[in-house]
Amino acid sequence: MPEFSDQNKEWSRLPLVRLFVVLAIGITVLFAIVLFLQSQRGGHPTSEELRDERITSYVSQVTLDSTGGANVQESFVYDFQDHESLGIIRQMSNTFSAGGYFPIDRSIGISTVTRNNLNEPTSVQETKQHLSIKTGSDGQLIEGKQTYGIAYQIRHLVLRTATADIIRFSPTELTFNVPIDATSVSITSPYTPLRADCYVGTSVDDRSAPCRSDIRGTSIFFSHTRWLEANEGLFIELDFPRGTFSAPTILITAPRVPVWSMIIAAHTLLLTGVWLIIGRDHLGRGTIIPSEELLDDVKPYEAGALLAQGPNYASFLGMILDLAERGVIKINRYEGGGYLTVDVERIHGAHQLDAIEGTVLKRLFRFPFADRGDTEEMEIASIHRHSEETRLAYRLFETLVYKRLTQRGWYSAHILTVQLVSAGLFIGWTICLYLFLEGRVNDIHLSYLQWQIPLLLPILYFMPRLTKAGAVVRERVKGLAWYIKVAEKDRLAFHESPQHLKVKPGKLLAYAVALNIQKDWGKQFLQGFGKTDDRPEE
Repeated sequence: MPEFSDQNKEWSRLPLVRLFVVLAIGITVLFAIVLFLQSQRGGHPTSEELRDERITSYVSQVTLDSTGGANVQESFVYDFQDHESLGIIRQMSNTFSAGGYFPIDRSIGISTVTRNNLNEPTSVQETKQHLSIKTGSDGQLIEGKQTYGIAYQIRHLVLRTATADIIRFSPTELTFNVPIDATSVSITSPYTPLRADCYVGTSVDDRSAPCRSDIRGTSIFFSHTRWLEANEGLFIELDFPRGTFSAPTILITAPRVPVWSMIIAAHTLLLTGVWLIIGRDHLGRGTIIPSEELLDDVKPYEAGALLAQGPNYASFLGMILDLAERGVIKINRYEGGGYLTVDVERIHGAHQLDAIEGTVLKRLFRFPFADRGDTEEMEIASIHRHSEETRLAYRLFETLVYKRLTQRGWYSAHILTVQLVSAGLFIGWTICLYLFLEGRVNDIHLSYLQWQIPLLLPILYFMPRLTKAGAVVRERVKGLAWYIKVAEKDRLAFHESPQHLKVKPGKLLAYAVALNIQKDWGKQFLQGFGKTDDRPEE
């Protein structure tokens, strides 16, 4: 029989999954609070915010040509205030989400960059998603207000749909990470537009804050007087009759599927893959029918743990009642002042015990007392939630039963290991997906990705895979549970309840409690001292 002391070092592994889940949910909730507070910022800047760098004005002049391209002249005042910098980075997106259509690639060419009306040294870095222009030279610190001017061309700014030629343009999109006090954009077109809209938001789909637009023939003016937060952009839409421009970019209509739903689909694919590798076997091996046959080759605590996908207090208590039925221990009840307490007493003799039963009993009755410096053998042990000996015995029981389920060939892998690996995959996949999409997908719902973590964590319960042998045994256990619920539940509740039991419990009661069918015993043993209104029958 293994000594309980050999198992002590494994206790620290038990809370790993729970701790991992709690930390993940805590991080998610904290992330949600931060995003909510950021979304609530608005109005006028505070005195603290005024000390940060900002753009005090932004003016952009856009000239469209007949082919669908545009020349852009923009000027903005960047106020470093009391900070010093080597310059700024002006970032533009090479891929623009057109809203309702697949994202398009557009080509941007830089003409000139000036600071305070003088040519400014620049370096350009272009990726598939972004074009970044770094101004200033190394070693030259800049502070205070600086006026920047940038001239560039956008080829294929005009987009052709099935019904119209449109422009969806964000002059400040992904440009600045500082607030902008005022924005003004004017567009000169060779043709008069049918419609002109302007709005401020965090993405092309966020139309919560419209701004002022004015069509004067072929000249269109847009302005917004409220300051823009660092995560906001100015979005402009112009509609022309279809065929107005000679060389627009043809748009292919895409289904209006929000990014968060596509993320769920990606998670579903990942979940399916993990499920196929280490997931639970749901194929079933036959029809489950009620059966009064006791499972001689399956102990009550094993049956309860198999059905619950791991050990729980019900299966632990089922083992205690099974040991009482076999004469290994004796259950004592004490009443006084309207209160009832229960403990278990050891019965000496030669008993047939398996490794788990013997080790857990030794842990239960061999409790280390802090004031003695040694370990004392006890004859009586308390069984309730607040007793230290019960807590330590249950922790050891939990560790050993997890191993037993795999040792008996009922699960293809250790349940805690599968759940921990699955949790790591789900959470890591969520974080990586968020980091990959951030800055590449303009969708206000991207922040909802954080809620994938708590939604996916309950799936961890179903992840461990039953083997064929485990599925067969589980069907037998469910058949016995069905029989108890149909034929024996009421009899056990009346004749073998904690209040009325005068002799040792029956074998069927141990299974009923372990399978969490008879819950009165759990309340009696594991919820501490309970006041009893009904006195036991004499």
